[in-house]
Amino acid sequence: MKLFHDLLEAHGYRTIGTHELQAIPVVAVTAFAMTGDEERIREGGCEAYLSQPISVPKFIETIRRFLGVGQSMPAVSRGRRAERRRAT
Repeated sequence: MKLFHDLLEAHGYRTIGTHELQAIPVVAVTAFAMTGDEERIREGGCEAYLSQPISVPKFIETIRRFLGVGQSMPAVSRGRRAERRRAT
């Protein structure tokens, strides 16, 4: 990853560290829908999981949850990323 970072900066692109991106929730939209896939994906750092074919109402509900629409407080992450955030 460091090599990629250095290559981008050498060509004039500004890069940011991952610590600056930790507050952005990651929603996996995937065709992987076998037993255990959701658990593996969440353990990989995704805060939400949607398998295809996408249910539009469920997709909208998931996005609203992370935006805090219709709630008094945005949803709290349940993935490993949340644990890493708490540890730092």
